[in-house]
Amino acid sequence: MKSSALQQFTELREELLKQREELQSRLEAINEALGASSTTNVPAPVRTPRGTRMAFPGLKKSTGRRGNARSLKEMVLDVTKAEPKTKHEILAAVQAAGYKFLTKDPLNSLSTLLYTAPEIQKEGDKFGPVSAALKMA
Repeated sequence: MKSSALQQFTELREELLKQREELQSRLEAINEALGASSTTNVPAPVRTPRGTRMAFPGLKKSTGRRGNARSLKEMVLDVTKAEPKTKHEILAAVQAAGYKFLTKDPLNSLSTLLYTAPEIQKEGDKFGPVSAALKMA
């Protein structure tokens, strides 16, 4: 029984190798038809360290801040350090300080940060950095 499984594996492997050779020769013919220079301009995808996503050499990966020198969290902590503010006040202050949102709904992004960041605490409808003044009883 093991020999038949091994024989089946060998036959399937040989078939796959044959198909690969046919595909490679077809790809070479397509490349010839398109012209040799067309293949040199397109970088080949390579595996990233994370394994599942593909990256193209030479393309810059986004940092996530898109031109903002400081993170949104840093900006929020800065504008609320003097006194707690509402979401809308924080949004206006952060945008006035020069933070640029890429989303159509910046209040949604800000709200996510306000409710998930452990450094920011809510008291009533106002948010501010965690401190003795904001500790809830």
